[in-house]
Amino acid sequence: MQGIQPLAETFYFERFSITPGGVDFLYTTDAGHSFTHTVEFSIPSESVPALKPAVFALGMAELSHYWKAILAPRIVIRAGALTDWQKRFWENLYLKGLGEFFYVNGIDFRGILQVEHSPDAPLISPTSGASENKILVPFGGGKDSLVTGEMLKKIGKNFSWFELEPLPFGKKLMELSGVTKTVAFKRDVGKNFAPILDLVRKGAPNGHVPITATYIFSATVAAKAFGYTDIALSLERSADFGNVEYLGTVINHQYSKSFEFESAVAEYVTTYVDPNIKIFSLLRPLYELQIIKEFTAHQKYFHAFVSCNRGLKSSSWCGECAKCAFMFAGLSAFLPPLEVVSIFGKNLFQDEKLIPLYRDMIGKGSMKPFDCVGTFEENLLALYLSAENYKKAEIVFPVVLASLPVEEGAQHTHLLDAFGEHAIPLSYQSAWIK
Repeated sequence: MQGIQPLAETFYFERFSITPGGVDFLYTTDAGHSFTHTVEFSIPSESVPALKPAVFALGMAELSHYWKAILAPRIVIRAGALTDWQKRFWENLYLKGLGEFFYVNGIDFRGILQVEHSPDAPLISPTSGASENKILVPFGGGKDSLVTGEMLKKIGKNFSWFELEPLPFGKKLMELSGVTKTVAFKRDVGKNFAPILDLVRKGAPNGHVPITATYIFSATVAAKAFGYTDIALSLERSADFGNVEYLGTVINHQYSKSFEFESAVAEYVTTYVDPNIKIFSLLRPLYELQIIKEFTAHQKYFHAFVSCNRGLKSSSWCGECAKCAFMFAGLSAFLPPLEVVSIFGKNLFQDEKLIPLYRDMIGKGSMKPFDCVGTFEENLLALYLSAENYKKAEIVFPVVLASLPVEEGAQHTHLLDAFGEHAIPLSYQSAWIK
């Protein structure tokens, strides 16, 4: 592991508990570490007995956030027994979902972990819940979940939002959407991960985790607790494309947003949690740029949404990260230049410091940035369409557009009509009929 040594030989998922105020997980190691993780929400008393399989799965998803600081080669599950399929599922998530973490820290992940359960681990059987169709939509404050919401409204589907760690500007967006029914979980990052940050200060590695998996399994707990049957995700086709090859494996920042993981998690939930719960992404057939085009039809959100990870808590765009650069180009492809500038508060195409980042985003630099951005081809297309909009507005090309081969994007216009593979249930597919 190139100088990074495990802090323990064995990492244990000891147990979980369900109380009226939420759920708790306990993780320990054979070196004396102990981590308690808490998610707070009010649980209807009648739902508690049926929650075990969903809560157990959430505990398995949260596990990777703690294990990455320890890097113990053995992960022993005492909280519940696992089939061989489940072991492969979790090992696959930990290895691929932590790919960026391994790459950034120079860790050789080959054979780095093995998941097993202790002989006395209890068997946790799936439980059947509500059969009446009720829809839950995970909400992240960005364009994707808002587009999902608008599509569901278009076909007359009622739904509730699901929030994990509610955002300060979330309430405003929900009001604008006209849907204010919400299920919210409180997951205190500062409190839960304080012991991990202490280990990081002492030299333990840190980095990206498959947070979307945590979000999906949290929504599954919410579905079980409050009687929802369908979890409509907002994950796109662009998430299938990785960033860089490392040790013979493609590292994908967005692995837990990929169609591969969506398919696996849907099978996991119907097999091991509740056969009545369906998980699918309504946006899976589309590239990011196509979703942005759909989003631009809903002007009411323009000055209220934020897709910048750095600015989520401050309700603002940092104007420096790959996500900001991508969203600025994407919106500029379909909106007048001055309207996009008004959304961001400045013209990112006039910031020459962003030129290397844009080059990375179109495949002319070192590698695709570790962020939720489009593919090389759609990013080139976004810049090409942006340039066309600047020509129409008779505005002189800003430095970014003038410095990049934007004309190469003309060959990718077919992407706007592309429609990829998906697992959208038949009853939802009318959302795609124009």
